Amino acid sequence: MDTTRRTLLRGLAAAPLAAAAGGLLVPETALAAAGRQKVERVTGPEGGPTYAEVIRQLNERAAGELGRRQGLWRVPLATLLDSPPERTGRRITRVSYPTAALRPPARRIPRLAHGFQWHPDDFLTPNWRPQGITTNYDAVGGRPARRVLIVSWDAHKAARPEGTRLSVVEIASSGEAGYRHVLLAEPVLDGEKGPNPSFRPIHTHAGAVAWYRNLLYVAESAQGRRGLRVFDVDNIFGVRTDAASQGRFGFEDGRYSADGYAYVIPQVAAYQDVDQDVGQEDGDAFTYSQVALDRSGSTHRLVVSEYRGGGSRPRPRIARFDLDPSTGLPARHTSSVPLVYTGPKTVQGAVSVNGTYYVTTSHSAKGNGQLHRWRARPRTWEFPPGIEDVSYDARDDVLWTLCEYAKGDQEAGEDLSVYNTRYVYGMKL
Repeated sequence: MDTTRRTLLRGLAAAPLAAAAGGLLVPETALAAAGRQKVERVTGPEGGPTYAEVIRQLNERAAGELGRRQGLWRVPLATLLDSPPERTGRRITRVSYPTAALRPPARRIPRLAHGFQWHPDDFLTPNWRPQGITTNYDAVGGRPARRVLIVSWDAHKAARPEGTRLSVVEIASSGEAGYRHVLLAEPVLDGEKGPNPSFRPIHTHAGAVAWYRNLLYVAESAQGRRGLRVFDVDNIFGVRTDAASQGRFGFEDGRYSADGYAYVIPQVAAYQDVDQDVGQEDGDAFTYSQVALDRSGSTHRLVVSEYRGGGSRPRPRIARFDLDPSTGLPARHTSSVPLVYTGPKTVQGAVSVNGTYYVTTSHSAKGNGQLHRWRARPRTWEFPPGIEDVSYDARDDVLWTLCEYAKGDQEAGEDLSVYNTRYVYGMKL
């Protein structure tokens, strides 16, 4: 995505931000990386209107008769949650570990407080893989009455034209998980007969998500646009879903569609790394592979971690960005250096709780994943292959994580998955 670096919100001047790494249990010099991690706010595509301006026009259209004729509605998140779920995931009560050729786990995880298996269509599809996870505890803190998760999926094979999807999940008291899929969208002006407020699909790995207030942060790891995309879950749009919607996205042929999906969530901003010219192969460019939320201190922070892979590449780092409680956006003038993670390089998610880090690492489709408690009473637990993002929920002291593989699901050059691991786990600490 080519973007300009302009003001995100009216009245706020654009300014570099740097990651804050607080709550250290050992001297910072022992774990600090060289240099500071900085990002800048982005408000729209290069040469186009701001996201805020296009969303304003979409909302105006959605509120009138024209929007109803063209199939565009604004849908509050509560309305989406109160509607019948599109699909239901089955409750599970234990972690199902692989056997035979796979390395046996040395220390299995503690008991599950919650857990579910996706609906069979999502549990087995080769077209999507779940990646990131966040909860409404992240969003509002305290003890929300409803237990809501948002999970991001990476598009594979036939799903790639659809862009990036999320699942909005509610865990019922029975343990079943009702959910709906929604697509992420970039607001643009478009149209065959002149500019109309529209949107287009977003193609990103979406390796992790973090929900804070009404904002959803999605990790963007692609070279040239490394950073965080920001979406507004209070401004969801509903569109038509009939047969004519298939294969269409945004405003086409006089109507709004999202390739058969009923809902889209618009991007409202981005935070781009200022070192876009530094190649990843140089070992210096920070990769925004994952993002999580730390609510455990008086200052809430985004925790951003990177996947580095094996070999001779430098060790992965973890950075923390202070959040402004009045806006939910990264605070101005935060300044510190990332921490160097001393465990395995294949980090898939990291979150900090009262200065203790919980880090997930994967070991391909043929090796068990791991959850590491880092720096405070270090410990490692084994998971099935394909472990991904991690999020902390203080309601019942639970770490949420998930695994990505379906049996036989692989891309060219990947190890073949011989075991279904596509479950979501809420692990009691």
